[in-house]
Amino acid sequence: MTLKPLFCALILASPAASIERAKQLFDTAKYAEAKTELLALQKSAAAAYYLGRIATFDNDGDEAIRQFEHAIDLDDGNALYHAWLGNARRSTPARSRCPSWPGA
Repeated sequence: MTLKPLFCALILASPAASIERAKQLFDTAKYAEAKTELLALQKSAAAAYYLGRIATFDNDGDEAIRQFEHAIDLDDGNALYHAWLGNARRSTPARSRCPSWPGA
């Protein structure tokens, strides 16, 4: 019996491999499939970042903000996460982020 198939299965099942697969799906605009892969990776800053990106494509600014904030909580030193959070905050109406906003 060889361990090579088992080793390959473990590599493919690793979080890094899952992120890479989700990124490939994202890059080919297969957002629903990417989202499914990413939701399984709750402790990954990269997964939260890509979920935030998908939320922006879905015009869900509040979810995008939540995901980008989660990515930053997990990896505060990543400037890209901060930039996308700023973009999401800028493009999300203030009344949806603040229930006490007049007219909300």
